[in-house]
Amino acid sequence: MRYLPAGGRAAPLVVWIHGGGWRTGDKSGLNLRYDPSVEPRKPATCNGVVQVQSPDVSALNSAGYAVAAINYRLDHDPVTAVRDAKAAVRFLRSNAARYHLDPGRFGVWGDSAGGILGDHGRPHRRGS
Repeated sequence: MRYLPAGGRAAPLVVWIHGGGWRTGDKSGLNLRYDPSVEPRKPATCNGVVQVQSPDVSALNSAGYAVAAINYRLDHDPVTAVRDAKAAVRFLRSNAARYHLDPGRFGVWGDSAGGILGDHGRPHRRGS
């Protein structure tokens, strides 16, 4: 699942990895917040505790970023999940021209287990 900004140029990519404790979840969870017809919200100050679970795709697209949501096997094994995340990022990087992505500018966003995959698996680093 990918969301591309307007313009057709090679865009930096935000790879979103869903949470779920390696037991539940799906990349389609990102779809729940995405509505291309809605204008992105203006940034606001926050004085309370906030939990951000998934990126605001329309705001990222309007800022020139592409967004791709990936899945991993839900078999309770974080090592398998890391391998899957790395494979997905390698696929996106090797097909960057096809999808109008800048292969040198990939970043990862994840919540819960997805955040751990983005950090410990480091699928955003070249050569992994």
